[in-house]
Amino acid sequence: MGVRKDLFFTKKICDNYYFYDYSRIYFNTNEKLDELYSEIDFNGKDVFCVLASSDQYFKIKQLGVRSIDTFDKNKLTYYYYFYRMWSIKYLNNLYPTELIKNDYQSIGKLLSKVEVNSKEEKAALTFWRSLLDKKVLFSSLFYIDKNTMLNYDTSSINTNLDARVNFINVDLFRKNTFKLKYDIIVLSNILEWTDGDVRCINRLKNNINKLLTDNGIVLCSRVSKSYYYVHPDEKTIFSDIFEYSDLNNNLGFVYKKKL
Repeated sequence: MGVRKDLFFTKKICDNYYFYDYSRIYFNTNEKLDELYSEIDFNGKDVFCVLASSDQYFKIKQLGVRSIDTFDKNKLTYYYYFYRMWSIKYLNNLYPTELIKNDYQSIGKLLSKVEVNSKEEKAALTFWRSLLDKKVLFSSLFYIDKNTMLNYDTSSINTNLDARVNFINVDLFRKNTFKLKYDIIVLSNILEWTDGDVRCINRLKNNINKLLTDNGIVLCSRVSKSYYYVHPDEKTIFSDIFEYSDLNNNLGFVYKKKL
C-alpha cells in the first residue's frame, strides 16, 4: 500500500474527516526553540525527536548532534519534511506559504525543480504530485499560526539537507519495542495531550525508559498549559525512574533518567 494508503487518508482529511493515526500537520512550531534549547547540551549526542512541523529537527540539526532520528504517529509529517526540505533547498524559503494559500502554480514550480536522490524522496515527490493533480485544498492539511513563524534562528540551516530522514512512524502512547538508545528525547508538548490519562502516561514513560541511555534526558515543552504546570499524576508516575526539573526559561521541563 505505502504511498497509495497515505494518499487515501490525506484526501479524506482534506474533506474534513478525522483519523487517529492520520491528521492535520502543524505548519510551523509554536515553541520558542532558541530559548527552549539554550539550556540543553546537544553537542555529540544521539537524539530522538518528534518530527511534527520539522522545525525541531531543523533547529537541532544545527546544534552539533552526533545523530538525530525522528518519530511521529502522524505519517503526514514525514511527507511534509520533504516538502519543507525542497522549499529550503531550491527556494531558500523556510516556510512554504504557497501550501496554505493553495497556490497550485507555485507548488507545481517547486515540485518541478526536485531532483530525486533516494527512494524515500521519490515516494514523497509522488505523494505531493498526486495531491497537486487532484487539486486538493492544501490549506486544509494544516494547523496554522502565522504569529509564530520565524521564531527561532534560521541563519545556519544547512541548505544541503538530507534526501532521506530517519523516521519511525510510532505512537509513544502505545506499547512498543525499541532496539536503539538515545541520549536525548525531544517530546515537544506531547505530554500535554495525555490530559492526565494514567494509562497513556505509563505507556509513554515505559517507552522512553526503553529508548534512553543511562542518565539520558527527556525534553518537554509547555505550549497549551500554563507555565509551571505539570499534571500531578504525571510527576508521580515518572518519579520512580526519572528526576524532574524545570528549565530556567519556564518554557519547558526535563525528566532525567535516574542512575
